[in-house]
Amino acid sequence: MKKVLITICFCMGLQSLMAQEVYNSSGRSGKGQKHKQEKGFDPSRLVFGGGFVASFGTGYSNFGLSPVVGYHFNDRITAGVGLGYEYLKNTIQFYNLNTGLYDNYPVKANIYYPSVWARVNIIQNIFMDANFEYNMLRYSQYYYDNNGLPASGTFSVNVPCLLIGAGYKSSLGGRAYMFAEVLYDVLQNSNSPYYGTIIPRIGFMVGM
Repeated sequence: MKKVLITICFCMGLQSLMAQEVYNSSGRSGKGQKHKQEKGFDPSRLVFGGGFVASFGTGYSNFGLSPVVGYHFNDRITAGVGLGYEYLKNTIQFYNLNTGLYDNYPVKANIYYPSVWARVNIIQNIFMDANFEYNMLRYSQYYYDNNGLPASGTFSVNVPCLLIGAGYKSSLGGRAYMFAEVLYDVLQNSNSPYYGTIIPRIGFMVGM
């Protein structure tokens, strides 16, 4: 747990560099200008945006949205919170005693996850990113019943995930930009929707 907290704190420093460059592009801050240190909450430091994921294959589909809101704390740090939803559909094979064949059975999952995120620019448009998600999974699954035949059921499980990765951003003009990133769940809970896989995401951010 201590390692998780240290990682989250480190990444909260990382997430804000991305919004900082957007802040500078507005002309409100830049080289050669004195930056006034204002106390208290400053609405102009808010950033909004989100990411989405979409992938499809034979018998497989996955899409989701994750809107976020963040705050630009200083020249290097932005962090915030988000709320996401993801849908997954896949097929698995079970041996059917009635037919003597392996049949394909669909499995589906709906995932809801609040998150805390942080981002930091490393070099120009390259940034490090971290997202701590609490995934609430509701999914259908097939299993063998007492007679050895495939049966279906609906299950629920809650899984914490800590996604660490890096990405690249491209300006859309003004204080807006798009980004693409690749993440990995370092906790690797066996029930994690990201277990044993790399997570690609794309999205956008806009400053006030």
